[in-house]
Amino acid sequence: MRQDQKLFEALKELENISGDSLTMCSPRRMSLEPVKVLRSAVLGEQYQKLVEFARKEYSGLEVLSEVMRDNQFLSSMAESGWNRGAIETCYAVIRHQEAKGPIYTVNEPLSLLLEDTGVKKNIPVRFLAAPKRTCYIEFEPPEFRRASDFIIYDDGRLSICEGCYIQERKFDVLPNMSSEDREGLELDPHKPTRLLYVGFTASPIHNKKNQSVQFDAMDYASLYIQDEDESLGDMLERNLKHIMNKRASIQLSSPRELDIFMDAYRRNFSRLFKVLFYLNVERRQQVTVNEASDLEKRMESVAEKKRGKLSRQLQRTYDRIVVGPQSYTPRHERIASGVLTPGTKAPHYRSGYFGIRWVGSGQAKMPELRRIPEVIVNKELLNDGVKVKDYEIRSP
Repeated sequence: MRQDQKLFEALKELENISGDSLTMCSPRRMSLEPVKVLRSAVLGEQYQKLVEFARKEYSGLEVLSEVMRDNQFLSSMAESGWNRGAIETCYAVIRHQEAKGPIYTVNEPLSLLLEDTGVKKNIPVRFLAAPKRTCYIEFEPPEFRRASDFIIYDDGRLSICEGCYIQERKFDVLPNMSSEDREGLELDPHKPTRLLYVGFTASPIHNKKNQSVQFDAMDYASLYIQDEDESLGDMLERNLKHIMNKRASIQLSSPRELDIFMDAYRRNFSRLFKVLFYLNVERRQQVTVNEASDLEKRMESVAEKKRGKLSRQLQRTYDRIVVGPQSYTPRHERIASGVLTPGTKAPHYRSGYFGIRWVGSGQAKMPELRRIPEVIVNKELLNDGVKVKDYEIRSP
């Protein structure tokens, strides 16, 4: 089939993919065949170059450094209306696909548990690590996408935030970057560096201008870690300060715009950190769901006339690792005390949190990340008639 014919059919097919397909997270939407055909066509000869970078697990910073020296690449991208941000966003998708990066989906009970769980800011950033160098964290199951209150704010638009790509790269010394960025982030050009690329993705579900599965808007940040013992709070504030300074230099539509962006940024990073810490300390609370793979195998064994329906169904499913406990009761639903005697303190909730516990003794002491469970103080005084509701995990 000729390339132009293949592109025409891909564009035609994209027009018919809607509904629940729009609730799928970015890595699954970007893996749909017509989306991949369109991306390859737009990038042309440059597509394979990005694939080669991805197979070496280059960071977006390294890729930009390489392509900025390639006049042919720059000319091709300029003709397509691409800028640095678009190239880095596209590359993040390609790296995820080439690495066959897993998708970790937060289930409903875990989402509720994390809302009730804090994070101590003195946790060393050494514990801020993804289970895979290339993966994706989905903040909520796709069936909750339409009502999600996670947002990203970019280019004058509010969108639902699906979750984020995480891509890690280690360097012997700080990679080349502008002196403005290096100084703003307080980095030493001679120190080893661990780079965490975080790309928060926008859902097309409520986007009136581009309600399509190929919608790939992303708000990304690169976290540079040179001191693994630096506190989580200090690292985040250092990056926030730098981002605020850069955003402030851009013409904003209103003073409120930066506030909205920063509030969303903080909340999204808070959710990400909590999920990564949970994955670190609760490794058994995971269930692999192979919806798409199982459906593909089924398609191979059915008659041709039945494949069309299954093919459409495949556009609404994907493989993922569902993370979290089987059930959880939010704290505000647990406490309802009866009549208390004078001077008795009513039952109250002490929040759980992720924090550090030191294990060992003397110079052999080592920090260990722990999740300290929530506690109801004076639990024995709870009204016996209170009915507690568990939020159970739903089958995908």
